[in-house]
Amino acid sequence: MFFVRHVKVQKNVQFKVKLEALTRPERATIAHVREELRRRGVSVDIMDPSKEYLRSMHYPIQGPHAQISNMPEEVGRLNQGGTYTLKGEWIEALHHANDPRPRSSTVLLYFHGGGHGFLSPKSHRDYLARLAKEMGPGTRVFSLDYRMGPEHPFPAAIHDAFAAYLYLVQPKHEALILNNNSVVQHLPVDPRDVVVGGDSAGANLAAAFMIYLAKYVQPSTSPKYVMPHATLLLSVWADPTSSLPAANNMDWYCYCPGPIGSHPYDKKAFMEFKSLNIARNYICGDVSTNANARNALGEDRAWLWYSALAQHPLVSPVHRADLSGLTNTLVQTGTHDRLYDDNRLYAHRLGKDNPGRLVRLEIYKDMVHVHQVFSILEAARTGLKNLARFVERSRLLRDAEEGMLSQKELQEVESRYQGLIKEKSVDNVEWVVVEANGKELAKDEGWPMTVLTKVWPLNESVEP
Repeated sequence: MFFVRHVKVQKNVQFKVKLEALTRPERATIAHVREELRRRGVSVDIMDPSKEYLRSMHYPIQGPHAQISNMPEEVGRLNQGGTYTLKGEWIEALHHANDPRPRSSTVLLYFHGGGHGFLSPKSHRDYLARLAKEMGPGTRVFSLDYRMGPEHPFPAAIHDAFAAYLYLVQPKHEALILNNNSVVQHLPVDPRDVVVGGDSAGANLAAAFMIYLAKYVQPSTSPKYVMPHATLLLSVWADPTSSLPAANNMDWYCYCPGPIGSHPYDKKAFMEFKSLNIARNYICGDVSTNANARNALGEDRAWLWYSALAQHPLVSPVHRADLSGLTNTLVQTGTHDRLYDDNRLYAHRLGKDNPGRLVRLEIYKDMVHVHQVFSILEAARTGLKNLARFVERSRLLRDAEEGMLSQKELQEVESRYQGLIKEKSVDNVEWVVVEANGKELAKDEGWPMTVLTKVWPLNESVEP
C-alpha cells in the first residue's frame, strides 16, 4: 500500500534502448586499449580469454585521454536488432497549501538497492515519495527498473543508468526509442537540475555510473554532458567482494547478510562459498538462468572471470577506481551497517581524489543498512532531511563557483543550516557522526584507514 500524501506517481514508464548506439562513446574511449591488445597478439575471445585480456579489465592502459581499464561485452540476452526495453516510474512532490516553499526544479535519477538481483522501484516507492517531499514541491524522481543479475550481469546495469540519464536530458538521442508509455511531456530535463542517487547495490550503481560518465563517456563526446552536480549514496556497496572487516563480522547487528562475496585473490573461498554469492551473481550470472561465457564452462573459468571483473573500477570503485573529476557527494551509513567500512573507505578516497569538491560522510549512531527506509525511525527522518539539505548546498556551491552567486550570498544561505558540521578532515571530507537526537559530532568510529586501504594489494603497476 502507498500512503504518502501530496505525491503523484506515474508507473510503468517505458522506452527502448539500442545498445550499439548507446555504447559508442564507451567503445571510442577504450579503442586504444583493444588496439593495444591486438597489437600484442592477445586473444580477446570471451570463450577462451587470455590472462592479458582479463588483466586489462582492472589494470589500466595508457591512452590518448588517460589510463583506463577495458570494458567487457554484455552477456545477457537482447531482442532481435540489439534492443531492449527499460522501465521505471516517476514520483513527483506536489505543491499544497501547508508547504510555502518555492517550487523545486530538481530531478533525482535513482537506483534501488537489492544486491543487483532483487527489489524494484515499487519496493522503494514509499521511501522515495518521502524523500521527494523533503526536497520540496516540484521535485521529481525517476526511479529506474534497471536490468539485474543473474540474467543480466555487469555491465548491463551501468548501460541502463546511462540510458536513463539520456532519457532525462536528451530524450531524442539516437540510442532511445520512445513510445506512448515514455511520459515525455516534461522532457528534456535541464541537466543542471539532475542529481543521482541510490542505496546499497543501487548506490554501487550510482557511484559506478558517475565514474562511467566521467571516464568512459565524456572523453569521446562533444559537446560534453553536464555532470550531475550531486550524488547521494546510502549504504553504498562499494566493495561487492566483502573484503572489508565489517562485511565479515558475524556479530553485526544488521539485517543485511554477510559475507555476500569473496576476495578476488582467494580462489579457495570462491570455490567453497556456502551461501548465495551475490557478487558472483552480479559479475558472472547464473548458468541455470542465463548460460554465458562467464559461467557455462566450469568453475575454474568462472573464477577467472570473477577474479578479473571483481577488480574492475566500475564493480569495486572503493579499491580500483580513479575517483578524480567527480562531483559533490553525500555518503550516509550507520555504525551497525554491514557495509560500514565500504562507506567510510569510499568517502575517504573520494575526498582525497577531489580536493575541490564537497564530500560529506554521515555515520548514524546505532543504525543499520539503509536505515532511511524505516520511516518510524527519527534517524530516518534526519537522514532524509540531510539528503535534501545536501542537494541544496551542492546547487548553491555550484552556482557560486560559476559566478551566479556571490560568496556573501552563499554564506548568508548556509548560515541557515544550524548545527551542521562543516569542518573537513585531512582527506577533505566532512566526517560526521549523527547521534540519535540528530546532534552532529566531528569524529569517526571504526578501523583506521591504514587497515582498510590494504585489504587489496595496491594497484601500483600500470600497463605501458
